[in-house]
Amino acid sequence: MVSAQPVPRLGELVVEEESGRVGEFRGVDHGRGWLRPPGGGIEWDVAPGAAAVQAAGE
Repeated sequence: MVSAQPVPRLGELVVEEESGRVGEFRGVDHGRGWLRPPGGGIEWDVAPGAAAVQAAGE
């Protein structure tokens, strides 16, 4: 996640720009953002600076 952007609210749907995947924001752990597919599934992390995350619908 790019640090210049605000951290999404827990449960907010976001888009990982690098891959285009939509995920539910689950939080930040050790500087990495965690997303989960809407409706459940395996979480994935977003490394700092590796991808920008924007609120879905923007």
